[in-house]
Amino acid sequence: FGNLNKLTDLDLSDNQLTHLPKEIGNLTLLTDLELDNNQLTSFPKEMENLTLLSGISLYDNQFNIPSEVYDKEPSEIIDYILKSKK
Repeated sequence: FGNLNKLTDLDLSDNQLTHLPKEIGNLTLLTDLELDNNQLTSFPKEMENLTLLSGISLYDNQFNIPSEVYDKEPSEIIDYILKSKK
């Protein structure tokens, strides 16, 4: 998974994922990440490496995120989730 470092779009929706591997942080060229309809509750810290993300979709997961956070930039959403797990 972590060796797909040239990947720009990744759709992992509808897979019942409970977590993401830390190797997702190796996908530094990702611009779009779809994670809808899984069972995610947190992110690995390595998600901070995804600085080129222009879109992230997280609906229908187990995050405890206020609706207004979903309207923010991907980096702000990731930061919110990472800080909320502490």
